[in-house]
Amino acid sequence: MGNTGQATHSSTSFQKDGAQVFTTGPNAAGYKLTAVDLEIHDPGGTPPGYSVKIMVDNKLTGAANAPGAAVLGTLTNPGSLNPGSNRFTAAGRGIDLDPGTQYWVVLDVASANSSNFGWRVTTSINEDAGKAEGWRFDAARERAAATTTWSGAQRAYKMAIRGYAKTTLSGWSSTALVSNGGQTHSGGGHALSGQTIAQGFWTGGNPQGYALTAVELDFVGPPNGSVSVQVGTGVSHGGTGFTAVATLSNPASLGTGVRRFTAPAGTVLDPGTEYFVVATGGGNQSSVRGTLSDADDTGAAAGWHIRDDLRFRSGGGAWNTDGESLKIAVHGHAVSGPPAVLTPTVSKEDGTELTVSWTASTSFAATGYDVRYRRKGDAGWIEHPHDGTATTATISGVLQGASWEAQVRATNAVGTGPWSATGAGHTGPARVERAWVSERNGVWHTIRVRLTKDLSPHASGTANTNRLTLLVNGTSRAVNIASHIGDDLHIFVLATNPFQAGDTITLSYSNTGSGAKYFGADGLPVASFGPVTVTNTVPSAPAKPSAPSVNPVAGTKSLSVSWTAPADNNGAITDYDVRYFKGTSDPVGDGPWIEPGETGGHDHAGTETTATLTGLDASSDYRVQVRAKNSAGTGAWSDSGSGNTGVAVPAPPTPTVSAVSGTRNLQVSWTEPDTGGSAITDYDVRFYQGAADPEDEPDWILDYQHSGLTDPGTSTSVTISGLKASAAYRVQLRATNSAGTSAWSASRAATTNASSATNLAPFVAALRTAGAVHDCTPLTGAMPLWETTNAAANALVSVAPILDTSKCGNVPGRKAPMFVDSNGDTLTITAWVHDQPDNVIVVDSTPSFSSDRLWFRGTAAFELTDVEVRVQATDPHGASAIGRVIFQVGSFGNTNGAPSFSGTAADRRFAPNEEITPFTLPAATGGDLGTFPHLLYSVHGLPAGLTFDPATRRVSGTPTARGPFTVTYVAEDADACHAGASAQQLKDAGCPAASDTARQTFEIRVGSGPKIHRVRIVSHPSYDSDCDTPSGCDGVADTYGKGDKILIDVEFGSEAPTKNAAGNAVYGRDVPVVLDGNVRMRLDLGDDDNDLTNSRRVLSNPELLDGGQTLRFAYEVVPHDRDTTDGVWVQTGSGDRILLLVGAATLKHAVTGERVGVTMPGLPTAGNPGHKVDGSKTTTHIGPRPTSATVNGKTLEVTFNKALGTLSSEDKAELQFNLHVEGAGCYIQH
Repeated sequence: MGNTGQATHSSTSFQKDGAQVFTTGPNAAGYKLTAVDLEIHDPGGTPPGYSVKIMVDNKLTGAANAPGAAVLGTLTNPGSLNPGSNRFTAAGRGIDLDPGTQYWVVLDVASANSSNFGWRVTTSINEDAGKAEGWRFDAARERAAATTTWSGAQRAYKMAIRGYAKTTLSGWSSTALVSNGGQTHSGGGHALSGQTIAQGFWTGGNPQGYALTAVELDFVGPPNGSVSVQVGTGVSHGGTGFTAVATLSNPASLGTGVRRFTAPAGTVLDPGTEYFVVATGGGNQSSVRGTLSDADDTGAAAGWHIRDDLRFRSGGGAWNTDGESLKIAVHGHAVSGPPAVLTPTVSKEDGTELTVSWTASTSFAATGYDVRYRRKGDAGWIEHPHDGTATTATISGVLQGASWEAQVRATNAVGTGPWSATGAGHTGPARVERAWVSERNGVWHTIRVRLTKDLSPHASGTANTNRLTLLVNGTSRAVNIASHIGDDLHIFVLATNPFQAGDTITLSYSNTGSGAKYFGADGLPVASFGPVTVTNTVPSAPAKPSAPSVNPVAGTKSLSVSWTAPADNNGAITDYDVRYFKGTSDPVGDGPWIEPGETGGHDHAGTETTATLTGLDASSDYRVQVRAKNSAGTGAWSDSGSGNTGVAVPAPPTPTVSAVSGTRNLQVSWTEPDTGGSAITDYDVRFYQGAADPEDEPDWILDYQHSGLTDPGTSTSVTISGLKASAAYRVQLRATNSAGTSAWSASRAATTNASSATNLAPFVAALRTAGAVHDCTPLTGAMPLWETTNAAANALVSVAPILDTSKCGNVPGRKAPMFVDSNGDTLTITAWVHDQPDNVIVVDSTPSFSSDRLWFRGTAAFELTDVEVRVQATDPHGASAIGRVIFQVGSFGNTNGAPSFSGTAADRRFAPNEEITPFTLPAATGGDLGTFPHLLYSVHGLPAGLTFDPATRRVSGTPTARGPFTVTYVAEDADACHAGASAQQLKDAGCPAASDTARQTFEIRVGSGPKIHRVRIVSHPSYDSDCDTPSGCDGVADTYGKGDKILIDVEFGSEAPTKNAAGNAVYGRDVPVVLDGNVRMRLDLGDDDNDLTNSRRVLSNPELLDGGQTLRFAYEVVPHDRDTTDGVWVQTGSGDRILLLVGAATLKHAVTGERVGVTMPGLPTAGNPGHKVDGSKTTTHIGPRPTSATVNGKTLEVTFNKALGTLSSEDKAELQFNLHVEGAGCYIQH
């Protein structure tokens, strides 16, 4: 068919892409396209890059009447373009075309250009005489070069389509794993419209399974839409199940005959398993051939078999059985693990890159390769990153002039194969890596040259020295012998003129000219080099160190000295010397320095760069120097570092301990020890009853723990009383000065004198009155309560008497002491707090005993709190009694008000069942603490699994409960106005009506709450605005007219989206939203400007759909509405956020009651040109168009802009439309 005989109007420039549609005739077997002739206007010069393609129509994937994405074939360009007809030929036997199908000839220009070449056009829509039956041309399309959007062209392109009508349908492929296409056709076909059909087959026994590549079906009725073909398992008679393992791609075109559907790469079927080919869709005419034969075609793979019946069902119902089988072919191959790759080739490049290449095997489906390499002789391999199935790898940054090895291995769906044999190559001839003086002795000095690869003994002996040039400090030096070992070249020079430390040495080698040369083991001559600087490794004495750092050692008269190791000058440092001088500046000469080996000198052994100088004077200035040694000698002394000794802690005193005659006391005395340069300010004494020191340190009794041992202060003697008779004791001393406290002295032992009478234990006493007799009698009970007394906050209080028995008789002011000893022994008093309450602190080393009183000072937080103090009296024989005193400890008054937080706790969001990163809540200050050390913190309302530590204010743990949690965070001071107090307690304490605590709340949300996840216009315009332009209608409705409804859906989700099998976002929309009140939304129906008064439309009273998951807003277009430029869209606020106007209404989560988020960021601020508004248009201007569509189960309900029964013939001809229902595309032509 052609139109080249029609009158030429002009030409369309190659600056645009052109597309001419054509429709094939009714021949049932289809057609072969072999060539296309295009009429070209040639102005001379060179045309731009271009190609001519045969493409399918877009109706299967989008709007019809434009080229689709699938290319059936790219035609071969002629050798040159000439004026008139130019032939473009199809490859091979041609391109298959289906009968009655729309295709496109597309001239695709590679890029924007200014070419004047053109494709001639005609105003005629007729074809030339003699065309094949049923063939025709229709409207053309054009688009700018290198773009994707097609628009209408004004004239048809001139061309001729060449080919022939086929006499038979496309045949079955002969390479199937199993097929039954060669069996007798049963006659009719099995319809795909309205039902799903499934044909089973069994796989063979290959242990690794089979790679599925394609499935072929034989169509009786041609599909007029996309066909869904899947392969999966789980189909059974009466059941409803099916599990897909692969969704296959449609062929480039669908029609009658055998059509191949392609499986995704990497699809593997298990061995010995029944699978089903499941097909549906394709429109009303689509049907697939079947056969009554139970046989398979010859040549099936071992163990493969096609089921002798098929399954079918409607919708998602139960599967039924039909006695026929579908005619299918299953293509693929048995899968095996990849064998070793053939030995790779490593290119021999003279540079820093290696190219590794290998041959891909066709015996397995490789999905990737691994490459590794190493320098020859190295033990370890280096992995080289390599993606995909390319069989070449370039390795950059390798050493030039070295030998290299490489290996390759392959991976496929089964696994990874072994590494290949090793391929070898190099990066050019051997080169120098480095050179150094390696050895010196009395005969030879040796220079060692490291080369990049091993040498080969092609030449040796003195002849090789002729090519070497050795310079020492610029003067030529003879090379006596040269030899090589491995990859090193050894240069020998007689020691009669030895290398010296500091000499500059260079070496050169030339491989030009005749004579013996050095060769690498690979046969390549060593590259010329030089002059190469030879590292002079001849050692000399170490360099002079930098001045050392000198610092006092705390609590001693010592100095800590440290320094940085100096340069070793090619000889490892073996030792350091350290010397010092007392003074603020260096002395004259070396004599005054105290050096190693002298009295008081420091002997430093080894290479440590620290030293400690001891035996120095306190509070004195010192100068310190260091020097280093190696095998070549001793370096110079460093510059001086200076430091000042501090004050040392005293030495421990040495006590003398003896029994005091006639008593059970011990007398302890001592002489002042070494003070460490600072006056002693205190002595401590401690004792222990026993013949040896106690194992536990707390068993010692200190002077402040025993009433019979007073603090000696700076005195050098003390008496210990209240001891047991005939008992062994251990005594220790220590001294304190401004630098600290010494260690305890060694113990001194003594035994107290024996007792002379029968002993009675002391008792807790009460005053007894019997007539005129008044005396002290024991209180009953193991630990009787002796007294209860009030103790104001932080007040020092006391109770007495403790031991004074003078008022036990009939005397004025009589009162029983706490303890009475019937023998009159001296009692030792100890006291302690029993079970101290959490809200109480006790200070000033109380409780304590002095002046016959028991002293106490403490503070209680919040309220009056009882503190029990237990007091024990012990006689010298070890007999004792315990009494109790209750101090009712008060709290501070409310003088400073409530504390306040330093900041606000931020709201937090966490994932459920995942450990959180701990966070710290803000601190508070102020309030009334007095001597209480800190505020008291607490939280309430944390999600399950989270905990709060009041000491650190940190929240940690793993939340296990979902939802929003309002957490209350409280800080309380120590006064009586606390959160737990009753109204009466607050009143009695003079507090405000409410507690004076610092309090704030914040939210912790576990999991995501309900929120907007999508906003979209779900209605469709009804009017084609292009009909008002000179170019005419383009068939695309883009404008709402009067009475049209604009429908906008706001969809809610409850969780972050996940991906379904198709890779699409799926939101957790299983929990509905409830609406109470009126929610509004603003539309913008005007130009994209700052004037909202002329364009704002407020939408009210939305409809709640989808069980509470969608709010639908509706707006009906009125005559004065205009938005013909940027289109309608939702008005947005700052950050391009959509904003629902909630007002007094509420949107809540139907289950948890959470408020729903009513903003959504990231929406465009401009509208959609495909949704313009023009209220002046009415149904009289608008052809028949669908305005909305709703799916209810199996029913698709379409609403049009006008009654279809009253359409004119012109309207009926215009009624061609497209619908899109979410989840399925549907092409309908009426």
